[in-house]
Amino acid sequence: MDEFADPKKFAELSPMQVDNWPEGSFLMSLVWSLGGTTNAKGRKTFDMVLRQMIKGGLDDSTMLSLGILTKVYPPEKPFAVPIPDESLVDRYVFVKDGTGRWDTWQSMVDESAFAADETFNSIIVPTIDTVRYTY
Repeated sequence: MDEFADPKKFAELSPMQVDNWPEGSFLMSLVWSLGGTTNAKGRKTFDMVLRQMIKGGLDDSTMLSLGILTKVYPPEKPFAVPIPDESLVDRYVFVKDGTGRWDTWQSMVDESAFAADETFNSIIVPTIDTVRYTY
């Protein structure tokens, strides 16, 4: 969020960027700080809970099944750039481009061929995980 700390860069942002970028960055931080600590089963549960919270608050059956005691209400306003529904929330990265958008981590994997003269021990095979870890 360096754009917000630099007055010159901040002045170049549109009002939609000023609203959307922190919101998307917050959601991505939430996914990776809380959801990133889970295993495969936990990621599915986290995805379901976060999506319910974003779209309309937690329903009673979810709260009961997960032992959540405090009512979680819907957001006061819908998210301007919601996380796509096609896959789990941890499959997406928020991109600060235009008004903001969600891309898949897979779309950021460099699929270029390695140089023919590259030594074996210097090759790092790009994967979703290597992109995530170096983001």
